[in-house]
Amino acid sequence: MKLKKLFLIVSISVIFLTSCNSIVTNDNETRENSSSISQTDNENSQMSGEILVASAMVFLDISPDLAREFNKKYPNINVNFTHAGAGPLQIQIEEGAPVDVFMSVGLQNTNNLKEAGLIYNDEVINLTRNTVALIVPETSTEEINSFEDLVNVNGLIAYGDPTVLPLGQFATEILEHFDILDKVSSNVMFATDVRQTLNWVEAGNVSAGFVFLTDALTSDKVRVVSIAEPSWHGAAINPVAIISRSENLEAAKAFVNFLSTPEAVKIFENFGFAMY
Repeated sequence: MKLKKLFLIVSISVIFLTSCNSIVTNDNETRENSSSISQTDNENSQMSGEILVASAMVFLDISPDLAREFNKKYPNINVNFTHAGAGPLQIQIEEGAPVDVFMSVGLQNTNNLKEAGLIYNDEVINLTRNTVALIVPETSTEEINSFEDLVNVNGLIAYGDPTVLPLGQFATEILEHFDILDKVSSNVMFATDVRQTLNWVEAGNVSAGFVFLTDALTSDKVRVVSIAEPSWHGAAINPVAIISRSENLEAAKAFVNFLSTPEAVKIFENFGFAMY
C-alpha cells in the first residue's frame, strides 16, 4: 500500500473587536439557550480583552462573518482566529499554545483535551453538524457517481490523514462501509486538511476527494457526486469548548455564548451548516 502524506498546517488570523459578558452553561454535550442571560449594550461595551480561537479549517470562510457580527455588539474584545486541522490544533493546545476557544470537527479531539484536563469546566458544546461529500473536478469525465465507483479510479483519491484528522477517519469508515478500503488504498493521497483536499480536486491533481459539504459549496470548480449517510461514519459534529488555561475567560465565554445566538445561527446556516 503506497500512501503519500503531505503535512502543512495552514493558519490565518482574522482580527476583529468584540465583547460580551454572558456565561457558558450546558448539560454534558448539549447547548443551553444563552438568551436567558441578560446584558445591556452598555455592559457589553465595557468588557475588553483579547482571545485566540483555534478553529478547524471547516470554519475558514465563516470566521470573518462571525467576528464581524460579534463586533456589532461587543466592540472591545479582539478576536483572533487561527485555522488548521483539528488534530494539529489539539497538539498545539496540548503543547501550550495560548488558545482560549477551540472550534473543532468531530468529538475526538475535544474529548482528548477534556480527558487531559484542558477544557474549562469539562464543558464541550455540540454546535453544528456537517455532511461528508465526495467531489470530483468540475471538468472531470471519469465515471465517478458514487463512493463505490472509486474502485475503478485510475488517478488519486484524496482525504485527510485519518490518524490526525476527523474527516480522514470518516473517509476511512465510509470506504470500510462499502468494503473497498483495501481496493483503493494504493490510490489514496493524504492531505493536511480539508482545504488542501479541495484545492487538489479543484486543480485536477486528484480524481476525487472527500470533503465536508460546506467546503464543497465554496467552490465552483468541483462537483459533488455523492453524499454520505450519517450512519456510514462517526458523528460529524462540530463542537466548541473553552480552554481551561484561558487568560480571558469572560471574553471567551462571551464568544462561545454568541455562537448560539440567532445572529450566529443565521450565519452558520447561510454557509450550509446544520445546528446541533
